[in-house]
Amino acid sequence: MILNRLTYREKTRIAVAGFVVFLLISYLYAFEKTLFLFNDNRRLHAALRKADNAPREIMTLERALNNAREHLSGGRGMVARPAENLLEFVSVFCQQHQIILKEFPERVLSQAGDVTLSTQSFTVEGNFKSLVSLVYALEKGSELGRVVSNQYRSHFDVRRKTTILSLTVYIQNVVPTHES
Repeated sequence: MILNRLTYREKTRIAVAGFVVFLLISYLYAFEKTLFLFNDNRRLHAALRKADNAPREIMTLERALNNAREHLSGGRGMVARPAENLLEFVSVFCQQHQIILKEFPERVLSQAGDVTLSTQSFTVEGNFKSLVSLVYALEKGSELGRVVSNQYRSHFDVRRKTTILSLTVYIQNVVPTHES
């Protein structure tokens, strides 16, 4: 026989190769389907658990969305007339701190999906300390919207022979679009 002529080392190699072939054939015909069904079952059970928690997750996400809209729009009472409320706030602050309100252009509205983004800008002139306190009051003390940008500029006024510091502030409100 052929096996009698082989050495012990060659017989071991043939046995290991046969075992590997046996494992490969076993995997292809038996274990592959079982492992696939096991993983599919785990995935479906995870989806089922997630679907069971869906109503609670929806309520939590809606609450978080409403809180974010409330925070970004500066409160429900301020949404109706944000430009008038901002103008009143800035005017009173300017009178109290000797700041000059130079520009208050119309607000810019842009719509994205179910929300409207209202951007209001204004320009004031004054000393640095007063301008910084205005920005601080807008960010921390008022609910008129989110201060998204500040732009400080200084220029020399030839007529007054002084350096003038001006500040342009951009404030945004996010307002949900109401469908009728």
